[in-house]
Amino acid sequence: MVGMGMLRSGWCAPIRLGARMLAIGILLAASAALLTGCGVLSAQLEAASTFAKSTSQLADSAKSAYLQAGQDESTLRVVRYAVLGNPQDSPKLISAGNYQKPLLNLMPSYISIKGRLDAAAALSAYGQALTALLDSKTQEGDLAAATDKFTAALKSIPAKDLTAAGIKTAEIDSAGAILKAFGNLYLDYRRREALEQVVPATEPVVTKLCKMFRNDFDILADGQAFAQVYYNSTDNILTAVTRKLKSDADSQGNGGDGLERRAILLPMYMQVAAIKNKTKDTYATVKTAGASCATASQTLADSIKNPTVSLDDIIDFAKKADAAYTAVTAFAAGK
Repeated sequence: MVGMGMLRSGWCAPIRLGARMLAIGILLAASAALLTGCGVLSAQLEAASTFAKSTSQLADSAKSAYLQAGQDESTLRVVRYAVLGNPQDSPKLISAGNYQKPLLNLMPSYISIKGRLDAAAALSAYGQALTALLDSKTQEGDLAAATDKFTAALKSIPAKDLTAAGIKTAEIDSAGAILKAFGNLYLDYRRREALEQVVPATEPVVTKLCKMFRNDFDILADGQAFAQVYYNSTDNILTAVTRKLKSDADSQGNGGDGLERRAILLPMYMQVAAIKNKTKDTYATVKTAGASCATASQTLADSIKNPTVSLDDIIDFAKKADAAYTAVTAFAAGK
């Protein structure tokens, strides 16, 4: 570890580059470190900054994906009503918002969409707090506000969701306390000292949040993950529409009125098929980003203890978080 005296007298200013330029930034920071005797600390600061921004990006992607599922649910229920005639899928009930057992509730009781949105808010708040910690322009009040937002978001997550993620109350308290301990950051060495303590202390909570999203958006999960239940529900509705279309085709061949019904069902089929395909592709990117986030979180904590640890995992996470955000945004825009 670099001594405080060296940090105070000959510190290296962090190189601030965009997430996509992190690899170049690390090389430049490492070179500067060799010249000034600061080890790879500047590279760690740059990596931590990129990780912070990427966690916020992943959180936004997960939140948007959950909300998009809720919006698409109305379409899926209308189609199911048209095909199967379920009373609870009546458009009148859907528009009034008082239908029973929506698709998003057809999953194990430990999964709560509200809880997942709270988890996404917590991960986003962590990214903002870490960014504030690393920003030389941040004042004590700004960091305190960002820290409070992080701890409040964590504590708003329902107990059953915390249990499902394996997050303990003690870990939440520890993460908040260590961030609040560094309010006086007007000297750069204090930010470096804070990084050495904050990242390892918050890593368990952050890693578990990342794993929660990795598991939730795995449509092939061995169990009842959010994505798996939602994707299967969509697939079942599409299967029902397909069977109805085939039945109507047979009816048409026998002189029935299948042609008219097919004119109604075909657009519905296209809608559900589009939701199914986009859901599959989009959820895969969020799952991959969540898995990468968990790995990068542990790598960043390890690198704080051992400057020789490769930061490639963080570079990889930045790319995957960007890919997930792009995919979710396109899905929401109907592209």
